[in-house]
Amino acid sequence: SAAGLLRAWLALYELTSPVALLVEHAPVSLLAAHITGLPAVRFGSSFTSPPAVDPLPCLLPWAPRRSDEIVAASKTADRIVRDLSRAFAAPPLDGLAELLATAPNHLLTWPQLDHYGPQDEVRYHGPLSGIAGTSDWVWPDVSGPRVLVYLPFERAAGAVVAQALGELGWPVLWHAASAPAFRLARNIFWTLAPIDLARASERADLFVGRGGHGACAAIVRAGLPQLLLPDTRETLLLTYRLRRAGIALSQSASAGEAAVRIALQQLARDAPIPPAAMRLGRTYAGYDPGAAGVDLLDELGLGRH
Repeated sequence: SAAGLLRAWLALYELTSPVALLVEHAPVSLLAAHITGLPAVRFGSSFTSPPAVDPLPCLLPWAPRRSDEIVAASKTADRIVRDLSRAFAAPPLDGLAELLATAPNHLLTWPQLDHYGPQDEVRYHGPLSGIAGTSDWVWPDVSGPRVLVYLPFERAAGAVVAQALGELGWPVLWHAASAPAFRLARNIFWTLAPIDLARASERADLFVGRGGHGACAAIVRAGLPQLLLPDTRETLLLTYRLRRAGIALSQSASAGEAAVRIALQQLARDAPIPPAAMRLGRTYAGYDPGAAGVDLLDELGLGRH
């Protein structure tokens, strides 16, 4: 139960005597901090660190929803926050949004990659890590746009994308953490070891992925247009935001090989998307995740520790 989990957090604080709480996503830990007067700060890529608004953002912003439905969805969590605050003699809270507001939010992303849309009253530090790799790889010696793929073969999209790219015959550099269960076309070079996305992107023309935050952030910096095949709520939200930013297309694996192939061809020739991706990439070309990390620590008062 929420009360039992809250008691566990309170016991942990009593045992460890923390001076502050840095939390990505653990609302009950925030409630325990509120009860004990422990200062708290939230940070994360945004999906797990939502804005402190009432009602909380809808996780399906593209779907029609009545305002009363959105409000009703938050009522259970709001009631739990109110009841537990009262039961543990804490300063009263009206609900989950007010609880989240007790901890300033520092987002480790950029506004265009905010799953809930750009926010005015929030500090965007940028992603603190990239996806690096040391694997040796070569681009296949065939003609066509160079396509960088970061997609597991075991996902539904894996076989569909491989078939589409095989039909197109374009040079493909593909990283996946496990081998494919099917034969790859000769124009696809696959590597098990992680690819240095920044280095590989220097010679790539297009990117294909799931909509994961780390990979998408690296590709945004590289200025490449993206074709995304999301398969979770988190990747769906990020894909939605990148499409709204005008730098990505999306497709469903269930649409089949022909639909994915058409989307790739559209991305390669669609005038608005590649220039928009390049412009956004120039915005973050000088971004330094190490410096952003130092800036975050300084802002949190931890720079000297």
